[in-house]
Amino acid sequence: MRSSPDNQTLLTSLIVTPLIPPVTPSSPETYVGEDGMEHPRASVDQDRDEHDDEHTHHHRAPPPTKWRRGTPVPAVVAVTALSVNGDGTPGREGLRVRAAAANLFTSYVAGSNDTQLGILSTMSAPQPDDGGDEGGQSTSSAGSIILHALRVFPAPSAARGGDQLDSYVPFFAALLFAHLICHSEVCKEAARRIYFQGDDTEPGGAGDPDERASLVGILVGNLMMAQREQAQSVNAGLGPERGLEWSRVMVGYLTALSVWLWESPHTVKEFLSEGSNLQVVRRRSSLARS
Repeated sequence: MRSSPDNQTLLTSLIVTPLIPPVTPSSPETYVGEDGMEHPRASVDQDRDEHDDEHTHHHRAPPPTKWRRGTPVPAVVAVTALSVNGDGTPGREGLRVRAAAANLFTSYVAGSNDTQLGILSTMSAPQPDDGGDEGGQSTSSAGSIILHALRVFPAPSAARGGDQLDSYVPFFAALLFAHLICHSEVCKEAARRIYFQGDDTEPGGAGDPDERASLVGILVGNLMMAQREQAQSVNAGLGPERGLEWSRVMVGYLTALSVWLWESPHTVKEFLSEGSNLQVVRRRSSLARS
C-alpha cells in the first residue's frame, strides 16, 4: 500500500459494509433498550408471563443478539473512523485496532500529494444533512472525521461512564492530520485555508473576518485548555491516570503543530501572528522539563 499508486487507487474506490455488533447488556439483570437506556430484565420477563399478548404491543424487547450489516461506506471513511473513534473494544485490544487502522491510513496517503489533497479538500466541504446511519458514517468524509476530532475539545463522555475521557480521539486525529501535511508545503497551504467562524464546529461560514479562527489557532487554543484541564485534575486529586490522559491529548496537538510548522515559513508566520501562541508552547515545554 505504501507509495503504491495502484493499491492506493484501489482503496480509494473500495466500498465496505460495516458490521454492527449486538448490544451487550450491562448486567444479567438489565438490558439496553432501543432508547439507549437500561431496563430491568426481570420486569420484562414477568410482564411476558402475565400479559403475553399485551407485552407484544406495549413493551420493548431486548436488543438483537446477532451482528447486523450497516450502510455501505467508502473504505477510507471506515478506516479513518475506526482509527479516530475506535470500535468500542476496550483496553489494549481496542488500541491495537485503532493503531492498525492508523497504520493503514498513513500507508494510504504516503507519497501521494493527490491523495493527501483529496482528503484535505473534504475537511472544508459541506456535509449532507441526511441523519446518517447507525454507525454515524454515511454523512461523513475522512477529512470531516479528522477535522471534527481536532476542532471539538475532548470532554468526559456519558457513554463511557460519565467520568471517562477518550484521549485517543484527538491523539489519533492529530496523527492522521500530521501525515496528511507531512513533507508537502502544498498540503500545508491547503490546511491553512481551513477556518472557523466564531464558535462554529463546522468550517467556513460567513461573518466578521476578525472573528475567524484558523486551524492553527484552534490547535493552539485546545492545547492551552488541555494544559489547564490537566492542572485542574491534579488539584482535584483525580489521580495520575487522568493526568496521563491530558498529556496524551497535548502530545497529539503538539505533533500536528510541529509537523505543520516544520520548514513552512508561511505557517510559522501565521503561528507567530498571535503572540500568545508561542507562550502556550513554551509553557508546555517548560512543564515537560520540570
